[in-house]
Amino acid sequence: MNPAPETIPRREFFAINGLRFFAATWVLLFHASIHFGHLSTASLIQPILNQGVLAMTLFFMLSGFILSYRYACFASRESVHEYISARIGRLYPVYLFMGLTTIWRIGEGAGRFVIIEEYGYLGAVPFAMFAIFLFVFGLQAWFPNLFGIWNFGGSWSLSVEAFFYSLFPKLRQTIRRLNDRSLRMVTYALPLTIGLISVGLLVSETRATDNSKMFYVLPIFRLPEFLLGMCGYALFVERKLDQHILAWLSAMAIPVLVVGVYWRDLPGLVEWGAPASVVFMGVFVACLSLDATQIVKTVVNYLGRISYCVYMAQCTCLPG
Repeated sequence: MNPAPETIPRREFFAINGLRFFAATWVLLFHASIHFGHLSTASLIQPILNQGVLAMTLFFMLSGFILSYRYACFASRESVHEYISARIGRLYPVYLFMGLTTIWRIGEGAGRFVIIEEYGYLGAVPFAMFAIFLFVFGLQAWFPNLFGIWNFGGSWSLSVEAFFYSLFPKLRQTIRRLNDRSLRMVTYALPLTIGLISVGLLVSETRATDNSKMFYVLPIFRLPEFLLGMCGYALFVERKLDQHILAWLSAMAIPVLVVGVYWRDLPGLVEWGAPASVVFMGVFVACLSLDATQIVKTVVNYLGRISYCVYMAQCTCLPG
């Protein structure tokens, strides 16, 4: 019989936990550099901070990869309920705390919306109630125009994660049923899909409106990153296939990614999601074989556990 989720003890991979902390810190510093000022233009770190959008690619891929490791299958409806309870219990308390501590910003930028412009305080009440409804149920990522209010500019990614979590049990079962050939096709197609969506962001950008934001934040457009984390785990780790191919692809993608990050004259921002996703997957698989002393593992595992709190701290330094 297939095991229910988390009934089989699974050891922590300290390097993967380290990546969680790295991704959270990257996003936090990205927002902090926007709000508090950039480093020197000669700094080698600033171009990396500027690519905070790639940290989100890392974040979503890690989510799919780690969940696939922790939940081998879902043997019963009870196991799905346990999974949902575990996700809510881990994420929602900090999410709610950050919402309450930043709720005073709910009206910032609201004056540009028609309902406020035309009806004043009469429009402010339903506007605020709708914003609170979206936050409570984690739906703010589906309304990019609202990102200027409250902490939506930072908490949108948790809304995206909530969407992924709702799909994960069914996706995990579907991926496990794929044969090797089908799994290969899906896995190798996903970086291309990520690249196409990134190009869509670039070509849809205009000076008059920010339509490109829809490509960047809508959960459906970030789903390929989460799926790549899941499929990559199934192909390269669970079935131990094509690891040498992944190593070669990652090695070829690294110089492309470095050029994209440091060559300032290149247009756009996130069209480097495709090579980044390949590099990240290679790093994930490599991290599984890393070892260290017990004290290093303990410290890094702890950093991984607090990474979510570090990530949510970005909501306190969003540009006003």
